[in-house]
This record gives sequence, C-alpha cells and structure tokens, in this order.
Amino acid sequence: ATSADSAATAAFARSFGRLSLAIFAAALAVAIFAAIAGRGLHADGAHYLVVMLGAEGFNFPEPSRITAHFLVQAPTVLAMRLGLADLEGARLIFCLGLELAPLVPLILCHAALPANRKHFFYFPLMHYLTGTMSAGASPIVESLVAVGYFWLLFYLILFAPLRRGMLIATLLLAVPLAALHESISLLGLFLAGAAVWRSRRERGGRAAAFRLLAVLCFGAALAQMGFIVLPRSREQRDGVVEGFVYFYWIYGRTGGFNIPAILGLLALALLSVLPSRDGRADVFQNKRPLLDG
Repeated sequence: ATSADSAATAAFARSFGRLSLAIFAAALAVAIFAAIAGRGLHADGAHYLVVMLGAEGFNFPEPSRITAHFLVQAPTVLAMRLGLADLEGARLIFCLGLELAPLVPLILCHAALPANRKHFFYFPLMHYLTGTMSAGASPIVESLVAVGYFWLLFYLILFAPLRRGMLIATLLLAVPLAALHESISLLGLFLAGAAVWRSRRERGGRAAAFRLLAVLCFGAALAQMGFIVLPRSREQRDGVVEGFVYFYWIYGRTGGFNIPAILGLLALALLSVLPSRDGRADVFQNKRPLLDG
C-alpha cells in the first residue's frame, strides 16, 4: 500500500473507532432497557424460562442449537443454582442473557482485530445493525447468537496473533460449532476456508492447528446440513424460508413494520457515510487499504 493508502486507512480507523464506541454504548443501553422491559419473554421466551425454572436447569429443545441455548441460559441457571435469583431476578437475568449474547461477541470481535485491521469491524457491525436489530422484537431467536459467534471465530482464524494460548482458545471455540445453529451449514464453510487459507501461511505445528480448525469447521457444517435435511420441525423450516423471501422481516404477516430492522438499515447507511469527512478516509472506496491493511 502507498503512504496515501495507509493514511486513508489510519484516518478511517480513528473516525470509525470513535463511532463504534458510541454505537457500543447505545446498543448496551438499548439491551439493558429491553431486558428490564421483558422483551426476552416474547414468543417462545416465556416458555423457555418456565421450563428452566421447573427443571432448575437448562432447556435444550433443539439438538441443533444446544450451544446457542447454553450461551444464553448459562447466567440464569448459574444464578438459580447459587440461590442468587428469585422469580423476578431469574426473569431479568434471562432477558439480559438474550439481549447481551449477540452483543458480547461483537465487542470481543472488535478487541480481537489488530490495530491495522480495525476497519474489518465494519462487517460484523453491519450484521448487528441490520440482522440483530431486525429481530430486536423477539430476541429468543438463536441465530443472533450464532452469527455473532461466527464473526468472532472468523476474525480469530484470519487475524489472531500466533500465540499458543490464542490458538488453543480458537480451537476450543470451534468444538461446539456442530451444535450452534443451522446457519453454520453455510457459515462453517467460510470458517473452514479461512482456516485453510491461514494454514497455508503458517508452518509446522501452527499450520497443523489451522488444518485441524478447518476439519472442525467443515465437520460442523456437515452436521448442521444434516439437521436441515432431517429437521425436528419441517413447518418451522419452511416458515423461515417464506418469511425471508416475502420480506416479512420488514413488514409482518399480520401487519406492521419492523421498526428496529428499518432503523438498523438507516444506521448502516449513515455508518457508511459519516466516517468519510474528507473523501479520502473511506477505505471502502479504495480496496487496497482494505485488503492490505
């Protein structure tokens, strides 16, 4: 990259970093408010919590989503078993878990990116604003957790420093992929491809570790393909496809606009414009800084 390219990338990173910080703060405030308001009890959320309270433990209704269920429910189960939460406390912790589970991987994703790669944070942030916010009215949807988990693992594979501890942590994160969510049937292939790409740039034991990562990610994709071909509920699978094709995620079947989804799309449009004050700092208008860092 030329010095002008590097300067553009640095300018974008500074401006985008400040904007990302503001978005984190706003997203955290919204998540806490939604949890207090009980948004997590919408749709299947209340049923999930009732089953957990009755069993005083986890509720794993979908074999293909055990990892996502665990990540969301673990704080509530821990609080119940330690006797730290009554009924109202369990409700609040459960709703907080649902709201924060997609947000925490986003924050970790930003932290995992090296300083000269921070501009890549645009993509998981784009997912949060358009995908997570689209389902803000019903946070029980497990795919929100799954895609946040994907972005974190994806960037760890591509950019993580080659320290032993970081490699072990990345391998451990890849193990539960096979039971994360059906979306891993596709996203797992991207993870496997990233691991193969990284393995070709490393040597010895480190290259072997990334090859193992590729096998784990590809195996997870195959496992989730099996859950799609042989679903527990064929009707739910068909309903998801219909909702996407007919834009029910913007305008519901029973009427009414999905305001969080629309606001997320508007925020994404603003995010693409605001960091480019002088026209040179927009690295997405110049692909060399984006790819070369």
